[in-house]
Amino acid sequence: MIPRWWGTRDDVPDLHLNATIPDLPLLPLGRIHHHRFIFIFFGLNLTKGISPHPSNMTLKLYGFVHSTCTRRVRTALAEKGLDVEIVPIDLAKGEQRTSSYLNDLQPFGKVPVLQDTETGIQIYESRAITQYIATKYRGQGTDLAPPESDLKAFAYYQQALSIEQSYFDPLASQIAYEKVFKARKGHGETDEARVQSLFSQLELTLEGYERVLSKQPYLAGQQLTLADLAHLPYGVFIEPFGFTELVSKFPHVQKWWEGLKARESWKKVTA
Repeated sequence: MIPRWWGTRDDVPDLHLNATIPDLPLLPLGRIHHHRFIFIFFGLNLTKGISPHPSNMTLKLYGFVHSTCTRRVRTALAEKGLDVEIVPIDLAKGEQRTSSYLNDLQPFGKVPVLQDTETGIQIYESRAITQYIATKYRGQGTDLAPPESDLKAFAYYQQALSIEQSYFDPLASQIAYEKVFKARKGHGETDEARVQSLFSQLELTLEGYERVLSKQPYLAGQQLTLADLAHLPYGVFIEPFGFTELVSKFPHVQKWWEGLKARESWKKVTA
């Protein structure tokens, strides 16, 4: 009796057996695809988890996994279902300011940095990295940006990106600085008056968000994009300092915000 196995591509084991296939002749060596089945012969191993981009592990991300900007990139990767090799950079030890890091990876001493050995591209700045991911892997996982050929959708998408970067991030990041990073960097104590001023400005910003989101589910329209996801790292970071209460004043913003936090990609990043 000749041992045999057949099944779907999701449960292919590592085999070291001869195999026969019902209704098909014995093949001396190799593999055959038959409808949705993959068959392995004479000890040929097939890598599990075939995807449109099989060399996902060619992606290497230098960063600190808990940093806001690294989380922004990891969220986009998770939305695409991509695997990535994380190269930890210890910010507390100043590894991002070493000569090799500054000269070879990021000239400004920041994280993260993405290397793609498949294309030979090395890129830094979290928003630029997420755009690269959205473009290269268009059609895989969640589409995170409309194509430039769709002039209307792309224009609204660019507008939404600008909203986050111009009106939200400067305020949220400064609140985070005052409440956490200021003391950590030895820059003094929290200026609570400034924090309150920043939250007052952020409230005005969310009033604008409410007007936008009362007409559509996402900032760029009907579809989730990078513009929405970009809010998660700093937004979640400042929740304990008053952002949760602030969001609750705006029903459409709150629905949008809770939906973002509930996404599997964000759960994976923050697990």
